[in-house]
Amino acid sequence: MHWYCRFHQIVFVGTLLLCSAMAQAQSTADEWYQLGEQHYQQGFHKKAIDAFNKALKVNGQHFDALKRRGDARQRQQRLAEAIKDYNRAERINSQYDSLYLSRGAAWLSLGQAKTALDDFDRCLALNPRNATAHYNRGCANYLLLRFNAAINDYNRAIRYDNTIAEAYYFRGIAKGEEGLHQEGIEDIEHAMGMDTTLAGALFSIAVIQFNSHQYPKAIATLDEYIGASDVLLADAYYYRAESKYSLRNTEGACSDWWEAGQLGDEESLAYHRDFCKKGLSHAERVRKKRSHKTAVSF
Repeated sequence: MHWYCRFHQIVFVGTLLLCSAMAQAQSTADEWYQLGEQHYQQGFHKKAIDAFNKALKVNGQHFDALKRRGDARQRQQRLAEAIKDYNRAERINSQYDSLYLSRGAAWLSLGQAKTALDDFDRCLALNPRNATAHYNRGCANYLLLRFNAAINDYNRAIRYDNTIAEAYYFRGIAKGEEGLHQEGIEDIEHAMGMDTTLAGALFSIAVIQFNSHQYPKAIATLDEYIGASDVLLADAYYYRAESKYSLRNTEGACSDWWEAGQLGDEESLAYHRDFCKKGLSHAERVRKKRSHKTAVSF
């Protein structure tokens, strides 16, 4: 055989072996990824991360393993590490809308609402009908106190997916902030009908009732909430105290401020000290406005 032909035969065989090894490595990386995905879907995030690590050890450019490891880390509240994974994944594939949805959610959880908005906008540029991105965008605008913009975002989320109970819930809260009190209550009640486990929904109705000066209704709603819930109790006692104080029921207000203070509410303790023990007048008090926390999705 001519030496030239033999050389090319050797190169051809070597190429086949290399391609076979690469294909086998990719197959192994995919297998580890699939195992990690199973663990992730079952809520076993540590096991998922271990599997994704093994996939990435075989193939450090495995986009799905990087992205999903970021998601698993975000579930563990390891937000900075999650963002690093998303950044690495973006360098491999910058055309995947869900990547920006996840990274935006991590930024939002870190309180970086403006940075989160940029990522949600990137997501929506790739997929304008992504309902979860519209919902998360609403949460970001809410945290930035852009309540009307938040309402518009929640409207779009509901247009593309009317099963997101949280979109109705936080739209109701935003409407309450904009003075649309009855519409806000109706949205929250609709959300409660969709998801009976929605934490704090009844409390949110009471806050809107309080802000619209419906103090007797707020007290009745908070009575029901305090008797049935074990979350946001300090805030619930605080608002019930405020409602009672607005009705000049100082004794009832002092009792509730004390209860809120025992649950860690420093503002309530200060009010109890100043207005219940020192006897400062109603006119001397300046109440601080409180805001709701939002819940992001990815």
